[in-house]
Amino acid sequence: MDTNKVNAHSEKVEEPKKITARAPNVKVYPNGFMAFPIAELRRFGKEQGIPDTDGMGYTVYFEFAKADTFNYCLGEFDRKMDILIFQVFYVDVGGGPDQSNLMEEIMPTKLMKQSIMRRFLLGEAGISGTVIVDRDGKMWIRILPEDNIEAVLVLSLDPKGIGCEFNALGEDGMTLLGSCRMTFDGATFYYDPVGWSSTTPPA
Repeated sequence: MDTNKVNAHSEKVEEPKKITARAPNVKVYPNGFMAFPIAELRRFGKEQGIPDTDGMGYTVYFEFAKADTFNYCLGEFDRKMDILIFQVFYVDVGGGPDQSNLMEEIMPTKLMKQSIMRRFLLGEAGISGTVIVDRDGKMWIRILPEDNIEAVLVLSLDPKGIGCEFNALGEDGMTLLGSCRMTFDGATFYYDPVGWSSTTPPA
């Protein structure tokens, strides 16, 4: 495992004031396992007077993550996980003047929401390997349920559950390159690049 391929950092949107202290560090283990101290980050935000409305969290880059690609799909997951469809966009692929993609937020119908959820839960939706875990213990992911539809989902994992497994697929969309698992115990998010149990972090 090349741990250089797996990176993590903390980020915060629009600092309301100068932060004089360091945010809690992510613990990275030799095998690529990582622990994100969400409870400590929450305390840090309160101590620094950072408003709850300010986006603050950790960005996790899965091992096979690529910019603006959706090369992961959902594998095994906790059935008690809460899922919120936060945003939905129509994507005009290559529709920009320089062949870039154009995006416009849309209000999904009930049928569209059901379709997005069904394709995500069946593992048929592409998932971006760049994931954000916020200080409220929620996981934000981008998915591509259809070629021209992109959605942002917010996942609330059960602290007693098995979390979510994400499988990386090759360019053919069939070859399994690897997998990882995200779990949350109520205080810490864990990124496990090989799907081992995250109940007890490695020594």
